[in-house]
Amino acid sequence: MPYTVDGLPVDPGQEPQNREGTLWVPLRGLSEMVGARVDWDPDSRVAIVYHNDNMITVKPNDATVDINGEQMELQAAPFLWEGDTLVPVRLFQQALGFNINVNLGTNQVDLTGSQSA
Repeated sequence: MPYTVDGLPVDPGQEPQNREGTLWVPLRGLSEMVGARVDWDPDSRVAIVYHNDNMITVKPNDATVDINGEQMELQAAPFLWEGDTLVPVRLFQQALGFNINVNLGTNQVDLTGSQSA
């Protein structure tokens, strides 16, 4: 798998997808690899990510996410793919404070220490 967290390879269960210059990653799998907990509310069809003191609410097909009660617009709306909610990798930087390094040529994703930890 083309992912590392703090230099160690991880397998969130789904390859990143490059779609029109945006790299999409599995929300649950990658969140869990960085120590977050993810809940799914089937009634409202919303994923809720808990990491440190942060709570992020993500809804497929809606580019607006909620971070600790504040709205933030993603560059594109998350979507469902083979049972996963895929999000732009930048969400991990913008919402969770990770430094990200992405190679669009190889779809390599490297995350390093959450700034909010």
